[in-house]
Amino acid sequence: MKRSFDFGIHFMNFAALFLLTSLCGCQASDVPSDWKVDCVGRMQLSFPEEVDVAANTPNMIEREYKIKSIQPSFDFADGQHAGWSVIQMPNWIFVTHPLSVTEKGRLRTAAEQDALRIREWLKTEKRANDFESLSVKPKIGIASRVGGGYDASIFVGDNLVRTWAESGSSWSEGRKDFERFVDGIASRQTLAVPSLQGLCIPYAFIKDDGTRHRYIAMTYRLRKHPDVTILLKDQNAVETDPKARPGIYDPQDISDAFWSRYDSTYRQSLKSVWSDPYKRIKLADSKGVESFVKIVREDGSVDHGYLVVARGDPHAKQDTPDLMLYVIQHSKNAKARGIEPVTKEAFIEMAQTIAASVKRRPIAPP
Repeated sequence: MKRSFDFGIHFMNFAALFLLTSLCGCQASDVPSDWKVDCVGRMQLSFPEEVDVAANTPNMIEREYKIKSIQPSFDFADGQHAGWSVIQMPNWIFVTHPLSVTEKGRLRTAAEQDALRIREWLKTEKRANDFESLSVKPKIGIASRVGGGYDASIFVGDNLVRTWAESGSSWSEGRKDFERFVDGIASRQTLAVPSLQGLCIPYAFIKDDGTRHRYIAMTYRLRKHPDVTILLKDQNAVETDPKARPGIYDPQDISDAFWSRYDSTYRQSLKSVWSDPYKRIKLADSKGVESFVKIVREDGSVDHGYLVVARGDPHAKQDTPDLMLYVIQHSKNAKARGIEPVTKEAFIEMAQTIAASVKRRPIAPP
C-alpha cells in the first residue's frame, strides 16, 4: 500500500520503502535547445530563461576582513538570502557581485588594513618573519604570506575574489597553491561556459588540472519568474568511513534531512505530492533519488519544491561527484513584483527538465 509523508509532523526513515520503490524518476526527455546554460564546479545545467546568481555582498566581505567569522553569507544582489550556497576548493572562496568604483576602493582598503593588522600582530608575537607581502601581478589585488599559508584578494573584472589557506607543512607547498590560484582565476559572465579544464564559481572561473577537490553549491533565481530558485551542488564523491552511520551517505536519508530542516521554523507543513515519496533517478552519471513536495508557508500560501540527491563514486576512473539539485518555489517573491507564480504542473515539468540538463561540462582537447 502506497503512502505519503509529512515532514512537518514527523521525521521517518523510508529505507524499506525505497527498496520497494522501483519507479524511475519521470524526467523530461529533451532539454529545449534555446534554454540558457551555466556551469557549477565541473558540471553544467540549463534554465528556461535568464537567471541571477547568488554571491557575496561587498558589506559581507568588508565585515569578514574585520571579524573573520568564516561563515560567508550568499545573497542575491537585492538581498534575498541563498542559504545553501557554498564555495570550497578545498579552501573557502568568497566572490562578490559586480562592484562599483567606490565599492572596489572600500574593499581594497579593508584588505590592506587586514594585512596590516596581521603583520603588526605577528610582530608582537616575535614572528615578524612569518609575514610577507606577495605580488599578484599581472592581476590587481592584495596578498600576503602568513607562515606557510596565504591570504589573497584579487579583482577579476568588476568582482573581488578572496581565498586563504592555513599554514601547511611548508611555504614551498603553500606558494605553489597560491601561484596556481593567481594564475588560474579569471572573470566569467553568468551564462558563459568555458571549455577549459577548471571550476566555475559565480562571476569567475578557476583554471586547474582537473584534480582540485571542490565543494561548490551555487544558487540561481529566474528573472521572469522570481518565485523559482535553483541550486546545484557539485562535490567530490566522499569516501565512505566504515565507522560512520551508513545513512549519512544515502541519498534518501540526505533528502529526508534536507526536507525536515527546510523552512522548519515557519512553514505549516511539507508533504510529498507523490504517493511514493522517492523515485530513483540519475543526475548526470550519479545515482540518486528525486522528491516533489507541497509546502504550506506560515501565511497559508502554497509552494512546491523538487529535490534530487545523487551519490557519486569516489573510486570511479572518471570523476563521478556527489550531486544535489533543488528547485524551490516561493510565491511571495513573484507576487511582490506583480508576477503570477508558476503553476504546480509547470513547476514540476520545468524542475525535471532542469534535472535532465545536468551533465559534466565538456572540455575542449588541449
